[in-house]
Amino acid sequence: MSNIENFLNTAKKDIALIKTIQKTKFSEVYECRLDGKDAVLKIKTDCTFENEIGVEEIIVDQLHKLNLAPQILHADTEKKVVIYEKVVGSDLSTVSKANIISKCAKQLKKLHNSNIVCDDCGSFENKIKKYEHAIAQNSPNSLCRSAFKFIYELVARDKHQVFCHNDLNLSNIMYSDDIFFIDWDYAGFNHPYFDLALLFNAMNLTSNEEYNFLSIYADQENDIDHELLKEYKKMSLYVEYLWIVVTSSQENPKYVTRFDELSALLR
Repeated sequence: MSNIENFLNTAKKDIALIKTIQKTKFSEVYECRLDGKDAVLKIKTDCTFENEIGVEEIIVDQLHKLNLAPQILHADTEKKVVIYEKVVGSDLSTVSKANIISKCAKQLKKLHNSNIVCDDCGSFENKIKKYEHAIAQNSPNSLCRSAFKFIYELVARDKHQVFCHNDLNLSNIMYSDDIFFIDWDYAGFNHPYFDLALLFNAMNLTSNEEYNFLSIYADQENDIDHELLKEYKKMSLYVEYLWIVVTSSQENPKYVTRFDELSALLR
């Protein structure tokens, strides 16, 4: 019996699966109805690198009060299941950048200025150490070694930490009347420039668009260290490369082209 079948057979809730959204080696995500409400169900199958359901629940309960994340409707830490309200909207890949830069900057500023309390989510450096430990079992290549060296040196240089999403790709940002961030599997404490770098790279912003974003995000333009932000952009590419290696996703047709792109960019 599969994990999802086991959960559905024992859940004391009226849950009906509608369709599969995504399946990976770490989790399965389904569109469903919970007690008659449209919802999204996620069941985790491997939390080696991701936050446990209990940690995610602590984080998102606080984020929802700030209008940054959808509400959790049900969580089962034993079965590793969390069910969210369904956000009706579009991901950023389908929306004009001009329409969302301002809203996205305001929401990211709100996230980084929040006082999220979560003792168990740890620092991003610790998450990278998990990658290093896993990759070390299979003799890391020279690019992996360069990545770890670059990341640790950059992190050591500036210890400023805020609560970050840490995985701001376009599919994890939903646009409706407002901006919502979804998928908090990698959330934790990190330098705020990492989220900025991820978002700028993902949205492929021009220098003028970055300026407009930062003029809303930062209290003062001179608060931004542009050279440091540039290094975090490179770090975000290294982290993406390491994620593909540590999850063996370079063997997945979905990631082959991106893996080759990153290998060429970072060498």
